[in-house]
Amino acid sequence: MGHHRGAYQSQSAILATPLDGVVSSDVTVDPSRSLWFRLSVPVPVATILPVIIYYHGGGFAFWSPNRKPYDNLCRRLARELPAVVISANYRLAPKHRCPTQYDDCFEALKFIDRNKVDGFPANVDIGKCFLAGDSAGGNSAHNEAVKATTEERSDSELRMKSDAILPLERIDRFWKHFLPDESDRYHPAASVFGSKSKDATGVNNFPATLVVYCEWLKRSNKETKKVEYPNMPHLFYAFPEVPESSMIISEINSFVQDLLAKNRSLFGS
Repeated sequence: MGHHRGAYQSQSAILATPLDGVVSSDVTVDPSRSLWFRLSVPVPVATILPVIIYYHGGGFAFWSPNRKPYDNLCRRLARELPAVVISANYRLAPKHRCPTQYDDCFEALKFIDRNKVDGFPANVDIGKCFLAGDSAGGNSAHNEAVKATTEERSDSELRMKSDAILPLERIDRFWKHFLPDESDRYHPAASVFGSKSKDATGVNNFPATLVVYCEWLKRSNKETKKVEYPNMPHLFYAFPEVPESSMIISEINSFVQDLLAKNRSLFGS
Protein backbone atom coordinates (compact mmCIF):
# COMPACT_ATOMS: atom_id res chain seq x y z
CA MET A 1 0.00 0.00 0.00
CA GLY A 2 2.96 2.31 -0.31
CA HIS A 3 4.04 4.71 2.40
CA HIS A 4 2.52 3.88 5.76
CA ARG A 5 0.65 7.15 6.03
CA GLY A 6 -1.01 6.66 2.65
CA ALA A 7 -2.07 9.17 0.02
CA TYR A 8 -4.92 11.53 0.79
CA GLN A 9 -7.91 11.40 -1.55
CA SER A 10 -9.65 14.78 -1.53
CA GLN A 11 -13.33 14.85 -0.63
CA SER A 12 -14.20 17.07 -3.58
CA ALA A 13 -12.82 14.53 -6.05
CA ILE A 14 -14.63 11.68 -4.31
CA LEU A 15 -18.00 13.32 -3.84
CA ALA A 16 -18.33 15.02 -7.24
CA THR A 17 -18.91 12.15 -9.68
CA PRO A 18 -19.26 8.34 -9.76
CA LEU A 19 -15.99 6.50 -10.20
CA ASP A 20 -15.89 3.02 -11.77
CA GLY A 21 -19.58 2.49 -11.10
CA VAL A 22 -19.48 3.57 -7.45
CA VAL A 23 -20.82 6.73 -5.82
CA SER A 24 -19.25 7.83 -2.54
CA SER A 25 -20.20 10.30 0.15
CA ASP A 26 -19.10 11.13 3.69
CA VAL A 27 -21.64 10.93 6.50
CA THR A 28 -21.13 12.63 9.88
CA VAL A 29 -21.87 10.61 13.01
CA ASP A 30 -20.63 13.02 15.72
CA PRO A 31 -18.79 16.19 14.66
CA SER A 32 -17.57 16.88 18.20
CA ARG A 33 -15.43 13.73 18.04
CA SER A 34 -14.72 13.77 14.31
CA LEU A 35 -16.71 10.58 13.89
CA TRP A 36 -17.81 9.90 10.31
CA PHE A 37 -17.83 7.19 7.69
CA ARG A 38 -17.36 6.97 3.94
CA LEU A 39 -20.31 5.45 2.12
CA SER A 40 -19.67 3.62 -1.17
CA VAL A 41 -22.70 2.60 -3.22
CA PRO A 42 -22.58 0.68 -6.53
CA VAL A 43 -24.74 2.12 -9.35
CA PRO A 44 -26.87 0.99 -10.97
CA VAL A 45 -27.64 -2.31 -9.23
CA ALA A 46 -31.13 -3.78 -9.29
CA THR A 47 -30.60 -6.58 -6.74
CA ILE A 48 -30.96 -6.24 -2.99
CA LEU A 49 -27.68 -4.99 -1.54
CA PRO A 50 -26.20 -6.11 1.79
CA VAL A 51 -24.23 -3.73 4.01
CA ILE A 52 -20.55 -4.18 4.83
CA ILE A 53 -19.12 -2.07 7.65
CA TYR A 54 -15.38 -1.90 7.15
CA TYR A 55 -12.78 -0.95 9.77
CA HIS A 56 -9.42 0.13 8.40
CA GLY A 57 -6.04 -1.05 9.66
CA GLY A 58 -3.02 0.98 10.74
CA GLY A 59 -2.20 -0.19 14.25
CA PHE A 60 -4.99 2.04 15.62
CA ALA A 61 -2.57 4.93 15.02
CA PHE A 62 -2.58 5.57 11.23
CA TRP A 63 -4.79 5.73 8.15
CA SER A 64 -8.44 6.67 7.67
CA PRO A 65 -11.26 5.95 5.18
CA ASN A 66 -10.24 8.91 3.00
CA ARG A 67 -6.76 7.55 2.36
CA LYS A 68 -6.49 6.33 -1.21
CA PRO A 69 -5.69 2.63 -0.49
CA TYR A 70 -8.77 2.20 1.70
CA ASP A 71 -10.97 4.32 -0.51
CA ASN A 72 -9.96 2.16 -3.49
CA LEU A 73 -10.48 -1.06 -1.54
CA CYS A 74 -13.96 -0.15 -0.33
CA ARG A 75 -14.98 1.01 -3.81
CA ARG A 76 -13.85 -2.34 -5.18
CA LEU A 77 -15.82 -4.24 -2.55
CA ALA A 78 -18.91 -2.16 -3.32
CA ARG A 79 -18.59 -2.76 -7.04
CA GLU A 80 -17.58 -6.40 -7.18
CA LEU A 81 -19.67 -7.97 -4.43
CA PRO A 82 -21.89 -5.82 -4.92
CA ALA A 83 -22.72 -4.22 -1.57
CA VAL A 84 -23.14 -0.92 0.21
CA VAL A 85 -19.82 -0.41 1.98
CA ILE A 86 -19.40 1.81 5.03
CA SER A 87 -15.80 2.62 5.90
CA ALA A 88 -15.81 3.86 9.50
CA ASN A 89 -13.43 6.51 10.77
CA TYR A 90 -12.22 6.40 14.37
CA ARG A 91 -9.92 8.47 16.53
CA LEU A 92 -6.31 7.36 16.64
CA ALA A 93 -3.67 6.51 19.22
CA PRO A 94 -1.56 7.66 20.95
CA LYS A 95 -3.69 10.76 21.53
CA HIS A 96 -6.76 8.59 21.92
CA ARG A 97 -6.06 5.32 23.66
CA CYS A 98 -8.10 2.13 23.83
CA PRO A 99 -11.06 1.70 24.18
CA THR A 100 -11.70 4.92 22.22
CA GLN A 101 -11.38 3.11 18.90
CA TYR A 102 -13.86 0.41 19.90
CA ASP A 103 -16.30 3.01 21.19
CA ASP A 104 -16.04 5.07 18.00
CA CYS A 105 -16.56 2.05 15.77
CA PHE A 106 -19.57 1.00 17.81
CA GLU A 107 -21.03 4.50 17.56
CA ALA A 108 -20.94 4.15 13.77
CA LEU A 109 -22.69 0.80 14.04
CA LYS A 110 -25.43 2.22 16.26
CA PHE A 111 -25.83 5.28 14.03
CA ILE A 112 -26.50 3.10 11.00
CA ASP A 113 -28.96 0.97 12.94
CA ARG A 114 -30.96 3.91 14.28
CA ASN A 115 -30.90 6.50 11.52
CA LYS A 116 -32.07 6.89 7.97
CA VAL A 117 -28.71 7.42 6.28
CA ASP A 118 -28.53 9.91 3.43
CA GLY A 119 -27.10 8.15 0.42
CA PHE A 120 -28.52 4.70 1.14
CA PRO A 121 -30.16 3.33 -2.02
CA ALA A 122 -33.73 2.07 -1.94
CA ASN A 123 -32.56 -1.50 -2.52
CA VAL A 124 -30.28 -1.76 0.52
CA ASP A 125 -31.15 -4.26 3.27
CA ILE A 126 -29.49 -3.21 6.54
CA GLY A 127 -30.70 -6.46 8.08
CA LYS A 128 -28.02 -8.17 5.98
CA CYS A 129 -25.09 -6.52 7.69
CA PHE A 130 -21.50 -7.76 7.81
CA LEU A 131 -18.52 -6.49 9.82
CA ALA A 132 -15.08 -6.58 8.19
CA GLY A 133 -11.62 -5.13 8.64
CA ASP A 134 -7.92 -5.72 8.13
CA SER A 135 -5.09 -5.71 10.66
CA ALA A 136 -6.19 -3.44 13.54
CA GLY A 137 -9.53 -3.17 11.77
CA GLY A 138 -9.97 -6.94 12.01
CA ASN A 139 -9.48 -6.59 15.75
CA SER A 140 -12.18 -3.91 15.79
CA ALA A 141 -14.57 -6.03 13.72
CA HIS A 142 -14.29 -8.86 16.26
CA ASN A 143 -14.84 -6.58 19.25
CA GLU A 144 -17.79 -4.80 17.63
CA ALA A 145 -19.40 -8.14 16.79
CA VAL A 146 -19.07 -9.27 20.40
CA LYS A 147 -20.43 -5.99 21.71
CA ALA A 148 -23.31 -5.86 19.23
CA THR A 149 -24.48 -9.36 20.13
CA THR A 150 -24.29 -8.79 23.87
CA GLU A 151 -25.74 -5.26 24.06
CA GLU A 152 -29.39 -6.13 23.65
CA ARG A 153 -32.27 -3.75 24.07
CA SER A 154 -34.89 -4.46 26.70
CA ASP A 155 -38.51 -4.83 25.67
CA SER A 156 -39.37 -1.54 27.35
CA GLU A 157 -36.60 0.28 25.45
CA LEU A 158 -37.84 -1.08 22.15
CA ARG A 159 -41.39 -0.01 22.95
CA MET A 160 -40.12 3.49 23.76
CA LYS A 161 -38.08 3.81 20.55
CA SER A 162 -40.35 6.51 19.10
CA ASP A 163 -41.99 7.76 22.28
CA ALA A 164 -43.04 11.41 22.12
CA ILE A 165 -41.58 12.25 25.54
CA LEU A 166 -38.58 9.92 25.95
CA PRO A 167 -37.55 8.35 22.65
CA LEU A 168 -34.72 5.85 22.75
CA GLU A 169 -32.22 8.31 21.27
CA ARG A 170 -32.87 10.78 24.09
CA ILE A 171 -32.59 8.08 26.75
CA ASP A 172 -29.23 6.98 25.36
CA ARG A 173 -28.02 10.58 25.39
CA PHE A 174 -29.06 11.04 29.02
CA TRP A 175 -27.15 7.92 30.09
CA LYS A 176 -24.10 8.96 28.09
CA HIS A 177 -23.95 12.35 29.80
CA PHE A 178 -24.60 10.91 33.26
CA LEU A 179 -22.57 7.72 33.60
CA PRO A 180 -18.82 7.73 34.35
CA ASP A 181 -16.45 7.46 31.41
CA GLU A 182 -15.91 3.93 30.08
CA SER A 183 -18.89 2.55 32.01
CA ASP A 184 -21.72 0.61 30.40
CA ARG A 185 -25.44 0.24 31.01
CA TYR A 186 -24.77 -2.44 33.63
CA HIS A 187 -23.38 0.24 35.93
CA PRO A 188 -25.37 0.09 39.20
CA ALA A 189 -26.68 3.61 38.60
CA ALA A 190 -28.22 2.50 35.30
CA SER A 191 -29.21 -1.08 36.09
CA VAL A 192 -30.23 -1.43 39.72
CA PHE A 193 -31.17 -5.07 39.09
CA GLY A 194 -28.11 -5.90 36.98
CA SER A 195 -25.11 -8.14 37.55
CA LYS A 196 -22.98 -5.25 38.91
CA SER A 197 -25.58 -4.08 41.42
CA LYS A 198 -25.82 -5.05 45.06
CA ASP A 199 -28.27 -7.79 45.99
CA ALA A 200 -30.86 -6.35 48.36
CA THR A 201 -31.21 -9.68 50.20
CA GLY A 202 -28.54 -8.70 52.69
CA VAL A 203 -29.80 -5.16 53.20
CA ASN A 204 -31.45 -5.08 56.61
CA ASN A 205 -34.44 -2.87 57.41
CA PHE A 206 -35.18 -2.20 53.75
CA PRO A 207 -38.53 -0.37 53.72
CA ALA A 208 -41.71 -1.57 52.04
CA THR A 209 -41.85 -0.21 48.52
CA LEU A 210 -44.47 0.79 45.98
CA VAL A 211 -43.01 0.44 42.49
CA VAL A 212 -44.15 -0.27 38.95
CA TYR A 213 -41.66 -3.10 38.46
CA CYS A 214 -40.94 -5.10 41.57
CA GLU A 215 -39.84 -8.63 40.67
CA TRP A 216 -36.24 -8.01 41.77
CA LEU A 217 -37.36 -6.77 45.19
CA LYS A 218 -39.67 -9.75 45.53
CA ARG A 219 -36.81 -12.11 44.76
CA SER A 220 -34.93 -10.40 47.59
CA ASN A 221 -37.89 -11.15 49.91
CA LYS A 222 -38.86 -7.50 50.36
CA GLU A 223 -42.42 -6.36 50.97
CA THR A 224 -43.57 -4.97 47.63
CA LYS A 225 -46.80 -3.87 46.03
CA LYS A 226 -47.01 -3.95 42.26
CA VAL A 227 -48.98 -1.35 40.32
CA GLU A 228 -48.90 -1.30 36.52
CA TYR A 229 -50.41 0.93 33.86
CA PRO A 230 -49.33 -0.93 30.70
CA ASN A 231 -50.90 1.54 28.27
CA MET A 232 -49.40 4.67 29.79
CA PRO A 233 -46.27 6.50 28.55
CA HIS A 234 -43.46 7.76 30.75
CA LEU A 235 -44.43 10.69 33.01
CA PHE A 236 -48.19 10.11 32.50
CA TYR A 237 -48.80 10.87 36.18
CA ALA A 238 -47.75 14.49 35.61
CA PHE A 239 -50.78 15.13 33.40
CA PRO A 240 -53.90 15.52 35.59
CA GLU A 241 -56.23 15.25 32.60
CA VAL A 242 -55.20 11.61 32.17
CA PRO A 243 -57.50 9.38 34.29
CA GLU A 244 -54.62 7.11 35.27
CA SER A 245 -52.93 10.11 36.89
CA SER A 246 -55.64 10.24 39.53
CA MET A 247 -55.58 6.48 39.83
CA ILE A 248 -51.90 6.36 40.73
CA ILE A 249 -52.32 9.18 43.25
CA SER A 250 -55.06 7.10 44.86
CA GLU A 251 -52.80 4.04 44.86
CA ILE A 252 -50.01 6.00 46.54
CA ASN A 253 -52.39 7.34 49.16
CA SER A 254 -53.69 3.85 49.92
CA PHE A 255 -50.17 2.48 50.18
CA VAL A 256 -49.10 5.22 52.58
CA GLN A 257 -52.20 4.90 54.75
CA ASP A 258 -51.99 1.10 54.89
CA LEU A 259 -48.33 1.25 55.87
CA LEU A 260 -49.03 3.85 58.54
CA ALA A 261 -51.83 1.70 59.94
CA LYS A 262 -49.52 -1.33 60.13
CA ASN A 263 -46.78 0.60 61.88
CA ARG A 264 -48.57 2.89 64.30
CA SER A 265 -46.37 1.63 67.11
CA LEU A 266 -43.31 2.59 65.10
CA PHE A 267 -44.49 6.03 63.99
CA GLY A 268 -46.51 6.86 67.10
CA SER A 269 -50.24 7.34 67.47
